[in-house]
Amino acid sequence: MAGEIAIVSNIATNMQQAASLAGSSAVQLATINLREQWESEAGMVAQSVLQRRQQDMGALAQAAVNAGRLARETTGALLALQQAGKL
Repeated sequence: MAGEIAIVSNIATNMQQAASLAGSSAVQLATINLREQWESEAGMVAQSVLQRRQQDMGALAQAAVNAGRLARETTGALLALQQAGKL
């Protein structure tokens, strides 16, 4: 009888250890899933920021083109005024 009690006690101890290990594994898996979710969300935010930066750079490039055009037009007008003796 004492031997059977020892076996049952060992089984109960093993079951407790298995439950503890399963709980620990579940926590680790949840942490991994949460980390992946955060990384995914961070990736989406980074993509959104990148798209806004690209739009900003496009607008800056257009502004530079417009400034260049205005400079050429202004230079042409100034040369014409100079040739006409107005400057």
